[in-house]
Amino acid sequence: ITVEDAAARIKATIDRSMGEAVARVARQLPVGADPVIVAYGGAGGIPAADIAAAAGIRRTIMTPFSSVSSAYSSSLLDAGHLYYRRVDQRFGPGMQEPVARALAATWAEARRDMRGEGFADATVSGEVQLFLAARPGGAEVMVHSTEAFASDAATAAAAERAAREALAAAGEATDGPLHLVTLALMVRAPVPHYRLPEQALAGG
Repeated sequence: ITVEDAAARIKATIDRSMGEAVARVARQLPVGADPVIVAYGGAGGIPAADIAAAAGIRRTIMTPFSSVSSAYSSSLLDAGHLYYRRVDQRFGPGMQEPVARALAATWAEARRDMRGEGFADATVSGEVQLFLAARPGGAEVMVHSTEAFASDAATAAAAERAAREALAAAGEATDGPLHLVTLALMVRAPVPHYRLPEQALAGG
């Protein structure tokens, strides 16, 4: 057979195999769900329709930027970094001083890096993530909070409630004090973004 025919048969085999795998995933969706294939990536549009057909999925979405989705999405992000710092501290009274030291050291590192990338300190904002466990060495969950969690009782209580709920859902016993394993600081500075003009959907 010709090279073109061989390529077409290879593509058909791959698309059929992918379609069968997608169908298995679709069957796990709730009854009445209407799954859709979203094409992305450099060649995403080439197999998407055939994969959808093989999977029995009737809709496929392709956007003008499907082929460069990762690069395009990156262009919509602000500049930022995520820093982790080990704490290993009981969550609650007594954590204020070690947390303050950890945050100060992390902020110093973050501001140094952001200044090196041309961002003034005043343009940089941050949010805190807490990794908490029911016991040292146990399963960890992550909850979002603010820098006030170590000094403000209400903020600490909200973070503790969220962590206990997540730990309980993971099957961990949560009747004792929690352990703050790691804190993370996500810093960001705004940059100009491309604005996508609204376009009408294509026909069937």
